[in-house]
Amino acid sequence: MVKENPRLLTRDEVSFYLILLFQHVLSESPREVTSHYLRDVKPEDGRGALAAAGDAIGDFLFQCPVNYFAEALAARNSTVYMYHFDHRPTYSWWEEWLGVAHFDEFFFVFGTLFRDMHMATFEELEFSSKLIQMWTTFAKKGKVPKIRGRRWPKFTPKRPLYLNLNPKNFTVGWEPHADNCRVWERFLKVSPENAVAR
Repeated sequence: MVKENPRLLTRDEVSFYLILLFQHVLSESPREVTSHYLRDVKPEDGRGALAAAGDAIGDFLFQCPVNYFAEALAARNSTVYMYHFDHRPTYSWWEEWLGVAHFDEFFFVFGTLFRDMHMATFEELEFSSKLIQMWTTFAKKGKVPKIRGRRWPKFTPKRPLYLNLNPKNFTVGWEPHADNCRVWERFLKVSPENAVAR
C-alpha cells in the first residue's frame, strides 16, 4: 500500500500519472508542469514525488486560482486580504509528510474543535479562538483587527502580501506559491479581455 510505503512509486511513475491526469484538463501538454514540480525529486524518492504531486494538484485546484482571483480583484481596486493556513493539525488523519491539507483550517475558523476538545491541543484551541476573533471582527466591523500587535497587510498588485497563519506565529509572506503559479499561468489565468468569452 502506498500510504505505508511510498517508495513503491518512482518519480517517473508519478510523472506518468500526473501527465495522464493533466492532459485531460489542460489545452496543451502538461510535461512542463510535471517537470517543474518533479525537478528536485530523485528518481527513487517516491515520498518526495508524491509530495510534489500533491503540491501540483493543490496548486492547480486551489492555490493558483486563488492567487489569480486575488490579483484580479486587487487590480480593480477591491480591498483584498489573503492568508495561508500553515498548520498541520495534531489530530490529522493524513500522513505527516503530506503536510497541511486543504480544508484543515475549517475546524479552526468555525470553532469545530471546541465541540470535541480532546482531539486538539491547548495551543490549537488558543489558535482557533484567535482565528474566530479575527474573522468575526472583520465580519462585524469590516476591518481586519491587529494581530499580535501587527496589521494584516492588504494584498495589492504591486505588493501581493499575505498572512501566514500557524499557532506559533503569524508572519507576512509574498504571494503564496508564486513560482509554481507562474508555471500554471498560461493554463489557468484568465485575462480581462477573454473572461467573458469563457
